Amino acid sequence: MATLYTESLSNLVSAMESGNWVRAKHIRRAIDNAGLAKNVLELDGEYKKRYNAFKKAVEKTDKNEKKIEFGGDTFKRETAEKIINTVEGQGEAESRLTYRQLSESSNALMGKLFADLKGIVEAGHKDLSILKGQISLLLKEMDIKDPRRPALRALLLVVQELDAVTKPSQIQNAKGKADLDMLLTLTGDILNSSYDVSSDAKIAVEAFKGIKGEVSFELENRTLNQLKGRLAARLGGILKGVITGNPKSFDKVFKKFDVTRLKGSPHVEDIIGKQIRDTLDPAIKTKPRKKVVKPKSASGQTRAVKTRKKRAKSSRLAAIVVTPRKKEKAKSSAVSLTNLLGIINGRLPDKVAKNMGAPGLENRSGRFAGSVRAVDVNITPQGFPSVGFTYRKDPYQVFETTSGTRFSSAERDPRTLIGRSIREIALESGITKLFTRRV
Repeated sequence: MATLYTESLSNLVSAMESGNWVRAKHIRRAIDNAGLAKNVLELDGEYKKRYNAFKKAVEKTDKNEKKIEFGGDTFKRETAEKIINTVEGQGEAESRLTYRQLSESSNALMGKLFADLKGIVEAGHKDLSILKGQISLLLKEMDIKDPRRPALRALLLVVQELDAVTKPSQIQNAKGKADLDMLLTLTGDILNSSYDVSSDAKIAVEAFKGIKGEVSFELENRTLNQLKGRLAARLGGILKGVITGNPKSFDKVFKKFDVTRLKGSPHVEDIIGKQIRDTLDPAIKTKPRKKVVKPKSASGQTRAVKTRKKRAKSSRLAAIVVTPRKKEKAKSSAVSLTNLLGIINGRLPDKVAKNMGAPGLENRSGRFAGSVRAVDVNITPQGFPSVGFTYRKDPYQVFETTSGTRFSSAERDPRTLIGRSIREIALESGITKLFTRRV
């Protein structure tokens, strides 16, 4: 008889979809049991030095030897090779360490190789936690009309921000406690925006299912790891209420935010496909709206911009053009601004990764590219779209030319890379001119 520890990942997700609660530890075990996620452990400093010494010892040992001696401990060759593959990011999932093998103190990594450090550091997810995977998997499988989706989208953004925390001071209050309000402040106005979480969820699902990408781990400061763990437990409790139909905790915590505007469909490809269809076959496109709705202003009021129709020169497509206030006129586009965020975020991580390379930022772990997202679209006085974007500022913001640090560089400025990537995506969708800004 199957237990929650032996159930398949798909069965656990189906159980949650039906309103049953499944704890993160069971999701984690199911991911490990599936053996599809490619885990990678990022090391630096003293940890990397010790690993390098360990790797040399393994390489010097005869390949016919089944056991390897290092630092007074004995390692099975299979385990030693898995450690190397995980740190180097090489090989398939089955040839790397599982989450359990990475984190438990009784296993070879923390129990032997870094045994003297396990009271100082703990292995933790770098950018992609189990909780984020749990929410993403549920969003992918859940019916698009399910009333729980808005709450899940909001929780996904907050969990994503928690994964990005690198300092205890970001989430620890004056009493030394993990503070959820501080985390919500870090998440910021994106919770009130029309941001589309589809691409974020898609990246998580593909990584945990081994379709594309890797799941990164690092040896975190123990205090930080535990603070993040307490907040993850709190968010897990809120998630439980949402899934089981008792959203009181969610409503209390998120009462200051209008999360109903957040977007996210199960399949990003459907959004992109619809845009392509509308462009190629304008006859089946719905009648254009006479107003383009802008995101909420600082006052909280939604503003509308008047538009006028303009006949396309060589097709039947009636394009919507924002009325310009100055001489330069915005060109028509087959893509509505309300769908622009979804299109950009569906392609942005891959586009940024493709555009990375010397002498600019180089793509090594996928960490930077995966953190980039567009968060809003405004209209300039000339009628052109202005896309606001964000990225993981720690540690990459030091490369901005205005950072005032010794690392600032015109060639490595993240804003240049992201702006170029957004414009390329927009151009592919028929938008020939837009502006970008880091928010």
